[in-house]
Amino acid sequence: MKSNKSTVDKPRCLIISNGPVPTPEHSIVEGGGLRCWGLAQGVLVNKPNIDVTVAYNETYKSNKQDFTQYFKGVNITTWNQENLEILVRDFDTIIMSYCMGELSVKVVDIIKPNQQLILDCYVPIYVETSARGAKDIEKEYYTFMHDISRWSHVLSRGDFFLCASEEQKKYYKGVLSAVGRINPATYGQDLIIICPYGLYEEDPQSKDKPITKLIGNNETKKILWFGGIYPWFDLRNLIDAIGIVNKTIDTKLIIVGAKNPFNSHPDFLKKYQETINYINSAESIKKNVLLQEWIKFDDRANWYLDSDAVIFINKLGEENELAWRTRLIDFMWADLPILTNGGDPLSEILINKNAAKKLSGLTPDKIANDIISILDNPNKLSELKNNISKIRKDFYWSQATKYLSEIIDRKTRSKDFDKFGIKQIQNRVSPKTNKLNKIASGIKQLPRYTKKYGILNTATTIKTVAAARINKKIKKTEKPMVHFIAHQLDMSGAPYVFMDLVKDFVAKYPNINVKFHTFNPTDSRNIKLLNNMGIKPNVHLNKDIEINFTKGDVVVLNTVAHSASLKNSIYKSLDNNIVNKLVWFIHEDEPSLIFNSAEKSRLIKLLADDKMKMFIAAKKTLLSYQEFFSNKNNILIQPYKLITPKKYHNILDKNDFDKIDFILPGTVGDGRKGQLPLLYAFIEFKKRYYDIHPTEYRDFSLVYIGISDDFLSRQILKHSKKGLGDRFIEYGRVSHDECLEIVRNKANMTICYSLRECLPLFVFEGMTAGHPILRNDSSGIDEQLIDGVNGYYLDSSDFNQIVLTIEKVLNKAKTSNVLLAKMSKASYDIGVQQEKNSYDPITSTIKKGFDS
Repeated sequence: MKSNKSTVDKPRCLIISNGPVPTPEHSIVEGGGLRCWGLAQGVLVNKPNIDVTVAYNETYKSNKQDFTQYFKGVNITTWNQENLEILVRDFDTIIMSYCMGELSVKVVDIIKPNQQLILDCYVPIYVETSARGAKDIEKEYYTFMHDISRWSHVLSRGDFFLCASEEQKKYYKGVLSAVGRINPATYGQDLIIICPYGLYEEDPQSKDKPITKLIGNNETKKILWFGGIYPWFDLRNLIDAIGIVNKTIDTKLIIVGAKNPFNSHPDFLKKYQETINYINSAESIKKNVLLQEWIKFDDRANWYLDSDAVIFINKLGEENELAWRTRLIDFMWADLPILTNGGDPLSEILINKNAAKKLSGLTPDKIANDIISILDNPNKLSELKNNISKIRKDFYWSQATKYLSEIIDRKTRSKDFDKFGIKQIQNRVSPKTNKLNKIASGIKQLPRYTKKYGILNTATTIKTVAAARINKKIKKTEKPMVHFIAHQLDMSGAPYVFMDLVKDFVAKYPNINVKFHTFNPTDSRNIKLLNNMGIKPNVHLNKDIEINFTKGDVVVLNTVAHSASLKNSIYKSLDNNIVNKLVWFIHEDEPSLIFNSAEKSRLIKLLADDKMKMFIAAKKTLLSYQEFFSNKNNILIQPYKLITPKKYHNILDKNDFDKIDFILPGTVGDGRKGQLPLLYAFIEFKKRYYDIHPTEYRDFSLVYIGISDDFLSRQILKHSKKGLGDRFIEYGRVSHDECLEIVRNKANMTICYSLRECLPLFVFEGMTAGHPILRNDSSGIDEQLIDGVNGYYLDSSDFNQIVLTIEKVLNKAKTSNVLLAKMSKASYDIGVQQEKNSYDPITSTIKKGFDS
């Protein structure tokens, strides 16, 4: 680390972050990293004599040439699981969040008794976790109960605790009493420090007007929603309100950073997707909303200052009453007029100071009236801005961290630690000391686990976990092997492709040791398939694992949807020349939405050093990856080798097309398959054409496979009943063979309207069943569609074109049965060609990597 000041005799403070902090190479950062950076800056303003270091997860580290070691008075480094103990031992004070999972536990277990530990309790995790509204409440409950022991263990070691408000302080008095931190020795000592998220003192400077450029009209009013859409936010009424406002005032809602690139929790992604789907559900809604991805930290002033007002709607409840909204404090930095329903501590302060307008209600009409009332009143907007400006200095980082800086400078300790020591206090609540309770808890969960995943899956998972613990304990070493690591082996097509690749490799190279890893939920039928290949799979409890590799190993991945911890263990082993080669078989499109800047830099180096090869199934995606990573030599094409049992092969004749049964298989919940806009297109066709001149058209049905109980599925079922009636046919989640049976016998035309898919396998399966196809321009179109020969093109950007294409297919005068039969034969010929493909390019690469 570099510093421009001597560190001799200075108090040394380490602030541990999970995500990156806003250094020059990290333009995109999230709240946790920003909080750590704000604490560092505030402490330095108050006590320049304190030597401050911020450490973030090395997963986000870009290449060494760009790594900033010293910035704005702060030393910067990175941490990993191996260097933590060495890193923390030289500091007098450690500051970290108490709820960073195993990281928090590990730090508590390795720091010395004489080190001051300040725990950041800014996030009341007990309540935040409970407020997610998880779909799988049983899983969420058991995870929560497991995490409580970790949180208690970490909190029991804290000298002082940072919180955001008086409301949080009262809450944490109860929490800390329960873990013994408020006790006869500490009674009367104020261990809980109010240290909210603060404001930067430099004024925001606008360098651009990005919203005005997007809209192209200076007269349009701009209402801003800035930041992630999380489970406790519901924007549908706000979106509807903007439609009402537009009847009076030309207005746009600009949603910036709806999807947090640092948070992949399924409940967060679900809420984001629900909102996006609602926006896209009707053109009348979509035209009023502008969507912008997560922006650079240094660019946020441009967006703030180019808007008329910002709106923020909370979900009322315990989470809201305790939360200190980071985005609100940042809005204050720009003197932004704020509309909010309040209920959270900061909003209530602003409302009471007449520095924010409280919404009169949350119905679309009331939200619309409140927006109109300030957009029509320039004096009110100015008043809100002026009142924020008056109170802004009370929220500077230097003010928020004043007392924190004092206790770091004085190295103040908790009184009970000074008098009685730490060891006995930690042991009393350590999760390590109560193994019997853990075992008992695990036994209680076994029936639930077995019911959910089956006996074979459960037994395999128990064996995997037990073997991992034994190997870790006795430090068992193994000969080099090839690790095939798959995502969950559900009944979709992608796992079959990967298992077929493994089968091919094992047959060609039977003398090479192979280990197959996957994660739950996994279907037991796939475990049986692997067993029949002679492979005993390792089924892990979840994706958040690290694998201890042996020198000479090769790793093969089949998706980008792996956890940061797993990927980091692979990258690190490649850097240290333990793993010889990473072979990545990728089937997701748009790499810019998948890899952050730090991971991109890391992968560019691995590709350049020939330590990694990527194989892509489709031409269009191949070009995207080659351009994104600036590498053509190590990013290559690898088509699927389609294996569809002969009993599902078929070529249709002209008599098979008197009625057309369109089919679209695939998971509904994530929205990637495009089921919702397609449904609306069929409803529009029926209303506009079929119902008016029914004799001109063939009868038809729309068949969806994969309907579940998610938000999108419920919306589809509700709208389809009214729009298509009995012509809409739905199946739930079925096995792969059951899906092929439905495709072969219950449908005669396959539709693909996918987003971000590389090469949808279900389209080929429809083609080998003799289906003409309707297909949009998502990746794979080059391999699957010849427009007018084996089907028709769907324009993803033109809803009316989709309706007209459906009309053309069903119109007996425009598309004859004879033409459709010719398309069936053409589709079949293209589809069966995939069965001639070979996995030799990828299997030979694995073999060469193993031999190197």
